[in-house]
Amino acid sequence: MIGERLGIAIVGGTTGDVIAVQVEGVWTITKVTGSGKSFTQGQKVYWDATNSRVDVTDNSAANKHIGWAYEAAATTDTTVSVDLID
Repeated sequence: MIGERLGIAIVGGTTGDVIAVQVEGVWTITKVTGSGKSFTQGQKVYWDATNSRVDVTDNSAANKHIGWAYEAAATTDTTVSVDLID
């Protein structure tokens, strides 16, 4: 996260490095799994910074809105395609 915005690293680096990130487009990102953790196409998605994954839960205290599900994902899927906010 860069403040309130998710950036996808497009080059390698180590902690503390300034690197190039992409802040728009559709990306396949690791998601939460389990009961109630399915995504429907067009649904708002949130970044769970505690677990470093995409979640369906709007927890304004921790999870930040990062975009919308580009396609559906089942509860057992480990990734979801996300259209990042631009």
